[in-house]
Amino acid sequence: KILFITSLLVSGLVFTNMSCTKEDSIPEGCIRVKMLGYLCGQANFQIMDSKYYSLGEDGWVDGNGKKWDHVFKSILTCNDLQMLDAMARPTYEGLEFTVKILEKPEDSSCAICKALLYGPNTWHYVKFQGDNCK
Repeated sequence: KILFITSLLVSGLVFTNMSCTKEDSIPEGCIRVKMLGYLCGQANFQIMDSKYYSLGEDGWVDGNGKKWDHVFKSILTCNDLQMLDAMARPTYEGLEFTVKILEKPEDSSCAICKALLYGPNTWHYVKFQGDNCK
């Protein structure tokens, strides 16, 4: 009987810690990232703020054979795609942005092409913040 109750208590503690870890893994504030690649509403980012390196993947090798650390892939929001279009640049690679990591995608009603961007296995939904970082 005591063994059964102890097992339940330990299971409850493990479950509680797992659920807290998931919530704590999404930062409240904004993080600085560098865009490594962009195609059809998808982007690969490298985390620039060492405080958040753990949110990225280490050792990812891009299509050119270059190795990257602290990287993740994302699908951009429609507003972010419009902002990139307004910049009218030939490439966005190397540009730094301030983003907020979201728990779920914000919107998906914009039309994008169906090509897939090669990227890391780690995914996060993001929203560009600009000067509106809180």
